[in-house]
Amino acid sequence: MGITKSSAHFCLVVGISILVLWTVLISTGSVENMSANAVSLAFHWTAEGLTAAALIVAGAAILRQSIYARRLFYFALGMLLIAAAGMLWFYVVAGDTTFITIGVIVLAFTVRFLRRSGTGTTDLVYMALGTVLYGELNSLGRILQVGETPAAIYIVIMMAVTLPFTLHAFRRPL
Repeated sequence: MGITKSSAHFCLVVGISILVLWTVLISTGSVENMSANAVSLAFHWTAEGLTAAALIVAGAAILRQSIYARRLFYFALGMLLIAAAGMLWFYVVAGDTTFITIGVIVLAFTVRFLRRSGTGTTDLVYMALGTVLYGELNSLGRILQVGETPAAIYIVIMMAVTLPFTLHAFRRPL
């Protein structure tokens, strides 16, 4: 079927919702142990902010029918897929039914839009790149938080490979 305007609207709504959700959670003091987990949260919020930005840019690119739209869509949905899965896992452990429900809904719609968009092998590479980048940022934050310097160096080396490859893949389609 291809990437439709409804895919663009999904990206825009979810991207904006991520920003609104974190703004509300932080401003209402709903984030526990902020000072004790400052490094981990900073990297997590960076990953979340980049996911939101990627979704918003992808949505706009789809509406403008940009040559980058397809690549951005799969990259952003790769980031969203891992973010939603992580959110779901976190809130299942915490027992928060509201956020479990939100996580299930976001995952279901993400999978729905991926299936409707005619995902090919190249699309899966862009999706994997988004997933890996999100995972690297979150992992690096958690590893730095606990002071595991050798593991942090390993993640930085991974990112030194992932980031240039990702940028190259966007400049010259696979």
